[in-house]
Amino acid sequence: MKEFYQSKTIGIRVESIKACDFNLPSGGRQAENLLDEYTALINTYQINSVPNHSNVVLDLVFSSDRSSVVSKSKQPLVGSDPHHPPLEISFPIKTVQYTKFKKKVLKDFGKGNYDEINLINLVNW
Repeated sequence: MKEFYQSKTIGIRVESIKACDFNLPSGGRQAENLLDEYTALINTYQINSVPNHSNVVLDLVFSSDRSSVVSKSKQPLVGSDPHHPPLEISFPIKTVQYTKFKKKVLKDFGKGNYDEINLINLVNW
């Protein structure tokens, strides 16, 4: 028997993006450690550096792709809040080719042991 694995699929892959309002108490190094552990756990990077009116970044944006960009939106969907500026997030959409494995079995009759198979003819049915 011969086995063939075939089929290719073109798809679109979007990296993981998570936007959160982290109200961390001013815990200094402990809060930073928790944030570092969180980003490592979800395998992302914090990419937002847009500050609010107090020059503090409250809204964190995590992405698994470092080329994602966060900027202050010039056309917000809702009214602006001084504590949470409207953000615009740009991220790459990648076209990827997946190999989808599909097993197809073909019988190879050329390798059959026909001498032994023909012994069945000797049986008196």
